Amino acid sequence: MTPFQVCLDRRRVLRSVGGLILGALVLFGYFSLVGFEDVRRVLWTVPPRRLLSLLVVSGVPLFVWGAGLHLVFDRLKISVRFSESLLLFSAAGFLNGVTPFGQAGGDPLAAVLFKRAVEVDFETGIAAIGSVNALNRVAAVFLGLIGVGYLESRVAVSGNLRTVTVFVTVLSVLLALSLVVAWWYRDGLVELAAAVLTPLVHIGARVVPGATPPSREALERRGHRFVAAIDRLASDPGRLAVVFSLGIAGHLAVASTLWVALAVLGFDAPMAVVLLVIPLAKLSGIAPTPGGFGSAEALLGTLLVSTTAVGAPVAGAAALLYRASAFWVPSFVGGLAVGWFVVTGNEHSAGTQPPRDAPSDVDGMVASDSDDWFTPGSRATVPRILLAVTVSISVLSVVVLHRSHILVEPNSILVHVIRDTSVVVVSFVLTWVLLNRLSRG
Repeated sequence: MTPFQVCLDRRRVLRSVGGLILGALVLFGYFSLVGFEDVRRVLWTVPPRRLLSLLVVSGVPLFVWGAGLHLVFDRLKISVRFSESLLLFSAAGFLNGVTPFGQAGGDPLAAVLFKRAVEVDFETGIAAIGSVNALNRVAAVFLGLIGVGYLESRVAVSGNLRTVTVFVTVLSVLLALSLVVAWWYRDGLVELAAAVLTPLVHIGARVVPGATPPSREALERRGHRFVAAIDRLASDPGRLAVVFSLGIAGHLAVASTLWVALAVLGFDAPMAVVLLVIPLAKLSGIAPTPGGFGSAEALLGTLLVSTTAVGAPVAGAAALLYRASAFWVPSFVGGLAVGWFVVTGNEHSAGTQPPRDAPSDVDGMVASDSDDWFTPGSRATVPRILLAVTVSISVLSVVVLHRSHILVEPNSILVHVIRDTSVVVVSFVLTWVLLNRLSRG
């Protein structure tokens, strides 16, 4: 590692530590205003078994967004197993959560991790994760617009709710215009970025002994390589539509997580309002705190008070439950994934990972990549039997959970469908992986 890289790593650590301290201060200030004791009293009213509903629903976004990343990898000719795509997306989410400014700080680190794990160049890696995250952001705003349209057509919108609906509409227009302008002038933006970054990089290189800064031409080549990867993705609109649909499905699960968090506290919020709040709450990602720590909880709690009839202590408790299930738990999983790829990265880069079409223990849930599904005889029979058993167990798990009343029974039909779908997805994946491991001995 060069001295320049060491200096950059130290600066990243200092920024992250500073962001954590700032986030802790914001969180402390917010709950000081709301009342620590009031929030604690509200949280203690939640039966522990009801928290299972939050964990079940919150696991779905990682699965569907990881599937979107797998489709993007496939389009960019990056050979990676489906299970690894899920882990890589989880790892990227963790990196976004521990660096300031959210995805702007975490996506470059995710691209470095992709390079180590699956031997892809940095520019293609950042194009892959950046495109998935961008489509997910657009999906969140799209659902927010649906919430605006529903509220405008069904109820009289006024006061704070009117302000929020106008803000979401303006945000949607600005996002659409910025994407269109950036796409039209993408080559010019590459040259402009290289011109701006070159003197800054050279100034930084003079501060660090032994550092060799890249030339402007090298920066432009990297930029055009990134644009070429984006162009390749844009040439397959059907695939992008599927990725966008997966983004919508993931954000519906995210919105359902917030709805369930309010439901376990005894408040039945309109789903349209929840869809409206989610994209605004994600603006906390621009704060200089890791993963919006502190700022996200404060902003979400404030939005819930402004747009619903819920009190400040309930809103603060709901924000904590939502962030714990939708962000902290997935970040923990992503942290484990980062550790896995850091430890095994050299093995992957050395070419010891099995080919994409070769079945393996960790890739059992993607048997469609294996020829066993299409070959006659006993080799094709076993996967079909396993599939039938897995589907049966998944359906049975939904029936058992309904009869036992372990999970929250939503009044919203949409949340009910998403909750049951989440149970099926989670039970299917866990059962499929377990049965495959057992069948392979």
